[in-house]
Amino acid sequence: MQRPRIHVIHFLWALLLGIGCTFALLLILGFGCGPSPDPNNVTQGEPTPRQHFTPNGEIRITRDHQVIGTLPAEYIPLDYPDMPWRGDPGIGMTRDGRIYVALYARIFLSRDAGKTWESRPIDVESLDPPMRADNYDSFGVLRDGTLLWAYRADDPPTDFLLRSTDGGASWHPWSRLENLSPFIRAGGNQNCLLELRDGTLLWPTIMAAQRAYDHNEDASKPPPTTYVFRSTDGGKSWEEKHPLQEWGTETNLLEMKDGRLLAAIRYQRVIEAPPPQNEPRVLIEEHARREMQKSIVGKRVFLSDSADGGRSWQNFRPLWRQPDGPMDLEFGQAHGHMVQISDGTVVLVVEDRYPYPEGDVRARISRDGGQTWLPEVYHLSPGHGYGASVVLEDDTIVTALGNTPLDERGRPTRSYTAQIVRWRLPN
Repeated sequence: MQRPRIHVIHFLWALLLGIGCTFALLLILGFGCGPSPDPNNVTQGEPTPRQHFTPNGEIRITRDHQVIGTLPAEYIPLDYPDMPWRGDPGIGMTRDGRIYVALYARIFLSRDAGKTWESRPIDVESLDPPMRADNYDSFGVLRDGTLLWAYRADDPPTDFLLRSTDGGASWHPWSRLENLSPFIRAGGNQNCLLELRDGTLLWPTIMAAQRAYDHNEDASKPPPTTYVFRSTDGGKSWEEKHPLQEWGTETNLLEMKDGRLLAAIRYQRVIEAPPPQNEPRVLIEEHARREMQKSIVGKRVFLSDSADGGRSWQNFRPLWRQPDGPMDLEFGQAHGHMVQISDGTVVLVVEDRYPYPEGDVRARISRDGGQTWLPEVYHLSPGHGYGASVVLEDDTIVTALGNTPLDERGRPTRSYTAQIVRWRLPN
């Protein structure tokens, strides 16, 4: 009498198992083997399949001010008690993958690809000549782990370079910029020193022939100009320097995979000063239309190329979508830092400053070595500050940036803060 019940039970289990397998197969066919995201179409807003970290936020993607998608991202705060001003980090990575970030008088270190961070202060009061905590200027990380950290001094008015071989636990005077003629001042760049693949160090910095950096009081003297200093002895001496751009500042350099250099320059000229010969005419046209800050021409990221290791520079230009097209950055989108991922894509991070309450830190990408730029904008973080990045072997981008919100008059609405964003471009 029990045998029919057993058959019925077996039949029901087999039926349920068959339905489950069929449903699983449909899921696999319908979802697991669907088309991959189109790298030229980010409107899908889908996370890249290569994402290996657990996201805790997202990056908004816009095109012509319209939201077209999102990317997952991981956000990690940088703990800096009483940070003195807007977050303007420098960044670099060693050969073995340690990432260092410099913020004013504190050095941060990550040993796990930017997921966690430890930090230590720099004893600025012991420096000779002295410096203020907010006078950090340039930062470099060499592949062997050596750290170089520069600060501005007023007497003499130049940049001093410190060196650390123990991860920032101790710092020692190393060199200073001395070959200044015909200028009398150097420094004030908020940038990253670059070690080329052949070991040469490049240090772009602004130089001025008079005290003011932003106003040419004496027309007989050269205007403020960014020069690229070169060192072949690990930064111990900087005898060689080459002009990059008049009225340029906050310059960061990228050595691309083909050996060429690309410079991201904040170009900002006062209207009373004569323009350099390579200033694009579109800047004067834009200045005539703009209602805010009429004393300033430019105040954007511009680009320049070098094919000889930074000794000469050509093709000074704005960001544009096609050559000789309209500028594709707005007034106040300044301070650029670039990296290049494995497929050759150049990623530029800039601050968008105006209007203040809507400001953020964002990224743009170029598929042709910085000659033209795609229209997509990657909004990394709301708030104000500069950004700087490194790229891991798997193309994860680790960006350090300031993220302090400002009110309508540009005043912080909370304490100054900074954070790390770990993210990837879509495939």
